[in-house]
Order: sequence, then C-alpha cells, then structure tokens
Amino acid sequence: MSKKFVMISCPNGEEPQDDTFKMDGSYFPRLYFINPDGSVNYDIVSNPNIERYQFYYSGPEDIIDAMKRMIKDLKLKKQRRLARQAAKEELKDVDDSQFQAEDL
Repeated sequence: MSKKFVMISCPNGEEPQDDTFKMDGSYFPRLYFINPDGSVNYDIVSNPNIERYQFYYSGPEDIIDAMKRMIKDLKLKKQRRLARQAAKEELKDVDDSQFQAEDL
C-alpha cells in the first residue's frame, strides 16, 4: 500500500511550523495526507468521532485504513472532475441556432 504514497518523516522539532500542520494541536507523531495540489486533506483522520489527536494513528491497521480512504477520496474527486469536463464539452456541442428566440 505504501508504494502508492510519497512518505516523508519529520523528526520531532523538525516538522513545518506552519499552522496548516497544527489543525488540532502540535502533538507528535502526526500523520497527514496531502492532496496532489499540495493542500492537506483534513477529511482523512484517524477517528472522526474525536476532536483531539485526529492525526495520531495508534497502529498500522489504522494507517492502512486511512490510506484506503485517501485513495477512494482521490478517485471520487477524479470522477467528479471528469464528469464536469464531460458536461462542459456537451454544452459546447449545443448549436444555439436551432432554437427560436422564444425558446431561450
């Protein structure tokens, strides 16, 4: 599963100081999933039912589950993007000249 991800480890004290990576505190260790555009995917958390330590994963099974959710999330986003593109292309193909003024 890890072959599908770029994994970066930042030892305690060397993590980015940007607030982007302190969503629910600055505890250690934390694991974030980053979208292809470089933004943090805050929807992928260890346990959505807790408010604190959402990016702490207690074991490998939890991390694998999160990886699967990230892959599924990216596939859904890609499908939506492709559907929007197809809809735009379909609208481009409509010939307005076939409609009467009162139809518009």
